[in-house]
Amino acid sequence: MPIEQMNVDWPNALVGALVGWILGFTFDRLIIWSRRVRVAFAGFEIVETDFGTLYKMRFKLKGYEDPGECSCELTTNAHTTFAKWDECPNPLRNDRLNAFVPEMVPATFHQRLHVGREYHIPILVKPNNEFFVFDGWWFGRNAGYYTQPALARESVVAITLRGSGFAWRRAFTLQEIVGVGDVALSPSAPRDATKQGT
Repeated sequence: MPIEQMNVDWPNALVGALVGWILGFTFDRLIIWSRRVRVAFAGFEIVETDFGTLYKMRFKLKGYEDPGECSCELTTNAHTTFAKWDECPNPLRNDRLNAFVPEMVPATFHQRLHVGREYHIPILVKPNNEFFVFDGWWFGRNAGYYTQPALARESVVAITLRGSGFAWRRAFTLQEIVGVGDVALSPSAPRDATKQGT
């Protein structure tokens, strides 16, 4: 057919191309979003230990691909530290509280996480009637390795999870983490949380 006899409906062709591009782009974004790692926050729990009360954040990872090695940053009072993962051993020789090994602390900063598994990570510790951000250095507090002050009633703790291709951040008040009764420093105050051993 000669070129001069071709009849192209340019407006409809352009609209069709634009709609096709939008649909393709949207479908591509949906696929990327569905594969992205997401954090499903599940609340906090109280765990009694031989060195005090731990307040742990519970969460589950959702998505398609594991994020690999992850860290959990705790920021409060303009100070940031790395949380100590439950799966990592305490930085203690033979797990004795009076045998702190500072060289072991960096090994508590990272943990390989997997989609579909629930995790419990200590955020705060209450060894007496005061609350502290909990990290591996806390075990060396009597030797001067832990220098963070006790949290105030109005303190806010920002928690940031980081892994390969994802980051999640959320800030919590002290009351949200430990419960209003505990912030009043009442050891017998009730709290609706699961109590379990470490």
